[in-house]
Amino acid sequence: MREGGVIEHHLWELRVEALPTDIPSSLEADISHLGIGDHLRVVDVTPPPGVDIVSEPDEIILSVVEPQAARGGAEGEGAEGAGEGEASSEG
Repeated sequence: MREGGVIEHHLWELRVEALPTDIPSSLEADISHLGIGDHLRVVDVTPPPGVDIVSEPDEIILSVVEPQAARGGAEGEGAEGAGEGEASSEG
């Protein structure tokens, strides 16, 4: 994430199957290799021994996106302008 990306969470919990004594309180994943536009998917998480992840493998856990400031005010201004145009065409 040396590119200045921001983490955008999509999924906060994973469904797992395990014996009660093997249920982990958390799962860890290394995201240091992700760049802007990359995703961490369920399939990318390695569960500890005795634990199976049963969430959809292709489900996105998090994405690395450009910071809002880098996306610029032009995008925000365009959205406001479109809203005003719609209101005036109705009236």
